[in-house]
Amino acid sequence: MITPNQTIVFYMSLHALEMIVQGLMQHGKPADTLIAIVSQGASTQQRVLTGTLDNIEELQNQAQLEAPAVIIVGEVVALHSQLRWFGKDRSQIYN
Repeated sequence: MITPNQTIVFYMSLHALEMIVQGLMQHGKPADTLIAIVSQGASTQQRVLTGTLDNIEELQNQAQLEAPAVIIVGEVVALHSQLRWFGKDRSQIYN
């Protein structure tokens, strides 16, 4: 069950991004829900892509982040710039 103020994390699921987005919206998540893809986290190649459910697929098609990756859904994504502790700005993608 999807509830408000919930953080959802999908591990090793970049290949299923379209299905995840569609499923979340079909089960009540608004299109403007924040979402982030963290590719190759905790490595020097880490990249982060942020958006909303309604635009993350298009952003990922442009960015082509690679697996392994986690997908994070919820308001916690808004804290990304404050909690960024790893890597340099040039290795990040911000939207």
